[in-house]
Amino acid sequence: MSKRSINPKTQRAIEREKLWIAREFFLKPGVIKSSSHGLRSGKKDDYYFDLDYLLNEPYQAEMLLDIYAGMINVIKEENSIDFLAFIEKASGGTVGAIRLSVALSIKTRLPNLSVRLRKEIAFEKIKARFPEKGLRGLRAIIVSDHCTTGNEVLLAANALKQNGASVNHAVAYTIRSDELAKDKFLNSKISLSYAFELPPSYEMIPKESKNLGIIAMAVNF
Repeated sequence: MSKRSINPKTQRAIEREKLWIAREFFLKPGVIKSSSHGLRSGKKDDYYFDLDYLLNEPYQAEMLLDIYAGMINVIKEENSIDFLAFIEKASGGTVGAIRLSVALSIKTRLPNLSVRLRKEIAFEKIKARFPEKGLRGLRAIIVSDHCTTGNEVLLAANALKQNGASVNHAVAYTIRSDELAKDKFLNSKISLSYAFELPPSYEMIPKESKNLGIIAMAVNF
């Protein structure tokens, strides 16, 4: 049976099962790391999630792609989407979800571009082959690895809007709801979809717990 012939409810049940399997990955050493660092909001945080651990092993990377594609396809069912936008971190380098850009573009049949936060001039923030009209009138989904405050997603949305695009959706693998700037997302009219919600602090992650304190939200499935 081809994937296209599967009943949507059955397909979502399959994706939900993948989410539960993906929870096991959080058990691996090094995936969640203790680290004292500052956030864009000015607050301090004591840990971070390293997505690269998922991308370095083919089976895990494929599962990650399926989960992202599942979230994106649900959005596509109810909205007209023209492209995926991946965030190139202000520090530069191929970190975060940007490593997924080509594979996820193929899987969802949506073109992709990069939003370069470190650039200052509006048109230089977008790395893409523009159509003659630029991004004017085109609709994007922003793809991120993790949202703590969500400020990077909001900055990327502003850059896209400055270049004429419309942004009403973003997807992330993990979020921190205790730090997320929910009001800013509401004011920007951006709906954020995600697979997992992480706990507020490193101390709340049980060292020998089966679920490591990870909450499977699966908001789109």
